[in-house]
Amino acid sequence: MDDATVNAYNRGAEAFADEWENAQPPVGFDASEGLLALARRRHPEIQFGTAVLPNLDGIADRSFANALCEIVIMHLGADGNCCGIARAAAV
Repeated sequence: MDDATVNAYNRGAEAFADEWENAQPPVGFDASEGLLALARRRHPEIQFGTAVLPNLDGIADRSFANALCEIVIMHLGADGNCCGIARAAAV
């Protein structure tokens, strides 16, 4: 890479690191108590709770700045996908 590209990359990485440092702590949700127990053992510093797509009952709208949902959407079916994606975006 040329110097200009490296410098631009470094500025971007520094901004990302600053933003990450000031971000909300992560929170994890799952429908499976077994997986939640495993997650709590592996990451005791992170808060975990039970929530089930597509409704995510108990999680208020705008609770989080970002939401990551993986390895579940494919199991919801066509109707559940639309509702689940919309609900994840709302929280």
